[in-house]
Amino acid sequence: MNILFVCTDNFTRSVVAEFCLKHYIKENNIDSIKVASAGVRANSDTSKYSSIHFDRMKELNIDTSSFKRTPFKHEFFEHYDFIIAMGIEHKKYLEETYGKKIHLFNEILLGEETSLVVPPPDKDGKYLLEINKMVDTLHEAMPLFVVKLKELQVKRKLKSIDFSNLKTEVVSLVLDDMLQHIGSTDGELRDEHIYTTFGKLILGDYLTSDQMTSILRICLSKEYLFYEIGEINRDSGFKRAFSSLVITLILIKDKQQSFLSTETVRETMNLVISYMQQEKDVRGYVDGKGWAHAIAHGADLLDAVVNHPSFSIVKAREILNVIGNSLLCNDIYIDDEDERLTVPVVSLLQKGISEETIIDWLISLFKETHDGLQLNDFRKRTNLSNFFKTLYFHFLFKNSGAMIRQTIENLLKNKQGTVITSL
Repeated sequence: MNILFVCTDNFTRSVVAEFCLKHYIKENNIDSIKVASAGVRANSDTSKYSSIHFDRMKELNIDTSSFKRTPFKHEFFEHYDFIIAMGIEHKKYLEETYGKKIHLFNEILLGEETSLVVPPPDKDGKYLLEINKMVDTLHEAMPLFVVKLKELQVKRKLKSIDFSNLKTEVVSLVLDDMLQHIGSTDGELRDEHIYTTFGKLILGDYLTSDQMTSILRICLSKEYLFYEIGEINRDSGFKRAFSSLVITLILIKDKQQSFLSTETVRETMNLVISYMQQEKDVRGYVDGKGWAHAIAHGADLLDAVVNHPSFSIVKAREILNVIGNSLLCNDIYIDDEDERLTVPVVSLLQKGISEETIIDWLISLFKETHDGLQLNDFRKRTNLSNFFKTLYFHFLFKNSGAMIRQTIENLLKNKQGTVITSL
């Protein structure tokens, strides 16, 4: 990946970005990134410009011995994978002059259409502080910047896939990239590109049985489905939630053409149940990062398990218990989690579980929550009430589960003890 930073004179901002990134990739033995810088007027007189930033980089042990100002040229568009402007004025100038879209540094790093600003010289010393601050900021930003660059590269790759002429070697590279970034905090990359591409590849017969089996084993591992399991409100939740979606796709595909071994399916089902017992991150949509939705995705996964030909009705109670465990959390669901959690219950009835089994389970959930007076008890009752109502109409629309519907009516109308108060 070839990177070019651009500013006005190729003396301050783009130079600091270049050498901070060179320092980072050298310190971390990254040989896949090459970096340079240029200026839109790199032939200007800089003899009176301050060199404070070079002094600060020297203090940080950043080698700038290869510094050389370079005028921007049209052929750079062919040589560099990403041309990155340090300021909005540089981006606007290059796009208007050459008619090509380029990226803004803060756009990549922060998702903001803002400039990295160099303060004007002054007499009271603020210039020194601000320039040093700029160098330190760029130096410290490079680990995250490299992550964002790689994500941008993956996004570009996925957008360019031609499914009408997809080559084997391209598939292998894309799979590695998608698995590496499946837990990205970039919602667009994670949801619109990685998950969508996995869906097309798995369900569209682009992958071999061995490839899908390998992907399944990776996604079921401690580094994916069980990565930091039990933690809440952390970015690791994205990796777990989207690993579960890929597992769902593979189980759906195996239902269609049966390529997984009996032992692999059995192990997958057990791990799925174990995962849902341990998942505590109940976030739906996360501002700035997109959908986490681990519980909703987990419900989809449970439904794929129930609808798999190898599913045994003996495991029905385990499925119901993990659904109940998800419902009785201390947060109120607001992003249709209750709707998604009803689906595997409906599927269980269709698979042959008795209405009596589901009724016993519903009553046990009601008894567990109906008389608590704490805030968490109220939240559990709210989730359960919403779940009961959604389940009721699921069965009503399908004209099935008459006994279950009657039980739900009785529970919601219950006059003994505390009624579910969210009605």
